[in-house]
Amino acid sequence: MRPPKRPRPLIAVIGINDATETTDYLMPTGILRRADVAHVVALATKAGPVTLFPVLTVELRLNRRVLRLEKEHEKRN
Repeated sequence: MRPPKRPRPLIAVIGINDATETTDYLMPTGILRRADVAHVVALATKAGPVTLFPVLTVELRLNRRVLRLEKEHEKRN
């Protein structure tokens, strides 16, 4: 098989720090990463932990602001 002619797509799953539905944030991230069809990043609207409704809080490993997404993607390609 020949390699694709276009760069690997980037998918951002964005959560609101104050309250994001658990399944809306974690399920797409996990499924897309496992499918290995794109580079998937979990982002937040601001620095700090993301509170997942109803009871979880997650701290992003690479805590980035949404506005820096494009710059990060350019570095990877």
